[in-house]
Amino acid sequence: MADIRQFGNHSLTSVGIRLLKTQFHPFDVNEFLDFIKMQRRGFKFSLQLIDNTGYSAFYAALHQLLDKHLTRTAYWQLRNEDTGVIIKDFLVDTCWILNSDKQNSVLNH
Repeated sequence: MADIRQFGNHSLTSVGIRLLKTQFHPFDVNEFLDFIKMQRRGFKFSLQLIDNTGYSAFYAALHQLLDKHLTRTAYWQLRNEDTGVIIKDFLVDTCWILNSDKQNSVLNH
């Protein structure tokens, strides 16, 4: 996330990260939310941790924060213009979108 932030006005439309348990390092969920809010409209972030054993508290905190600040939706309802987060956990894809009423002016450029 820090690497993407340093480029400021980047042209990425999505970032997908798929990690093994040994490659994963928990991150600050509040910084992650700020990162999502700063992205252009339509940006998608996908995270899949293969075998998340031992990270249930982290995942619970992440889901709780996203539920509080974003709107949970079905993956198939995610539109191209939605700024979204997809967390892949085993066979379940949980998806949130940044509602237009929750978006700040940074997203409208």
